[in-house]
Amino acid sequence: MFTRTRAAACAFAAAVISCALAFGAGPFSVTASAATGKVVFTDAPGTGAPPSALGPYQMTPFSSDSQATGTDVTSVAGPTGSIGFSSGAEHCLVGGCWATWSNGYTGDVYYDTSGNLTLTLPSGTAAFYFYAEPQQFATFTITATSSDGTTSGAIPVNGEGGAEYFGFYGTGGASITSITVSASDPTGFAVGEFGISNGIDHFVVNTEAWIPFSQVVDPYLPLTVPYLVSQAETVIDPNCYNPPPDKIRSTSVTSTYGGDSHTAFGSGTYRLRTEVSFDFNPATDTITDFTKDAVPAVGTSHRYKVYTSGGSTLASCVQAATATNEQTARLTASTTFELGYYGKNPLANPQATTPALSGAITGFVGPDGTLTLDYKTTEFPSQGIQVSINGSVVNTDVENDVSCLSSQSVLGLSGVYYIGRGLISTESGTMVVKPTGNASESTPSPICR
Repeated sequence: MFTRTRAAACAFAAAVISCALAFGAGPFSVTASAATGKVVFTDAPGTGAPPSALGPYQMTPFSSDSQATGTDVTSVAGPTGSIGFSSGAEHCLVGGCWATWSNGYTGDVYYDTSGNLTLTLPSGTAAFYFYAEPQQFATFTITATSSDGTTSGAIPVNGEGGAEYFGFYGTGGASITSITVSASDPTGFAVGEFGISNGIDHFVVNTEAWIPFSQVVDPYLPLTVPYLVSQAETVIDPNCYNPPPDKIRSTSVTSTYGGDSHTAFGSGTYRLRTEVSFDFNPATDTITDFTKDAVPAVGTSHRYKVYTSGGSTLASCVQAATATNEQTARLTASTTFELGYYGKNPLANPQATTPALSGAITGFVGPDGTLTLDYKTTEFPSQGIQVSINGSVVNTDVENDVSCLSSQSVLGLSGVYYIGRGLISTESGTMVVKPTGNASESTPSPICR
């Protein structure tokens, strides 16, 4: 077992070069990239943190290695399969048996003493990056060459906290089967901080509508009315309590609908929802496995009625119903699709007389993985879109936020006006989602203007 410490490194360095050079050499910056054939090499971030994308591909970093540190290993499990080593490499952690690295990384690295290590990649690898650092605290060159002959050339790398990025990605459908790494440091080098892509990005697009208030107007009984008046509305707005005969004339009825009580996307219940998922391969510019996900499509609607007489509550009750969501979810071409929803208040009778809330989206995925969504929604209630790529949320857009209204303005006669206006009016717009993005936006509904 080899323990890489400053003292050991300096002692060895003294036999080869002076310790002044070992500790004084600064990191080198290499910004050029080269392409040969169908594989491209880049060292763009240098000693900086790895970017989330390499070429057109979204990269997935490796998880922590469960293999024992201080032992020689011949493979490492990765997100798309195992990586094989041509010879045993000592598994270390930065700060443990490997002293330094770069960009704040403190994870797994693999120390090779032979001076030449080939990494065999999983079948179908479209892009792969790693960092490498010489064993001695001095500057040596490290060269990486992919299976098709594309090479990084000899890159100077500082062994004292100067681990450098090496990235390879295929173009035109090319894959990378192996990468051979060699170093001029006679005591060896370490590789680590791996990231990989098999060229396929998994998208999830979720759209939903919700009422951000705790309650909103019952459009059929927008004001508190005598019980006898409410009885005239029982066909479209039935009562759920009958007061005793001696209180019928003194009883009043207040009716409201329940809301979802949240303003942020996905923070609670909702009225309607549609979600789709699919894979996109930038090498073939094609959407595959387009699926309408099995998520609950509707939320339960509630009507709350309170019966009072002489300032005292006689009774309260809840009426519940579930709407019908006329969902849209279909692939329209190799890179385009549609999704959306359409539904009415399930407590209204007859429903034919009530306006519907709706959302309609058309999507297009560009060759670089950028997703463009054109949407059209009713202006009430709040409606939003959330996009995840490879399990990470990259964009959340509340494109029609009605929480700009006050909680009182959606009750009574003003509530009839605002909600009615919002359900018969529509708002259109475009949402552009970058595969490397991390955006969140909320746009007030036009009914607030």
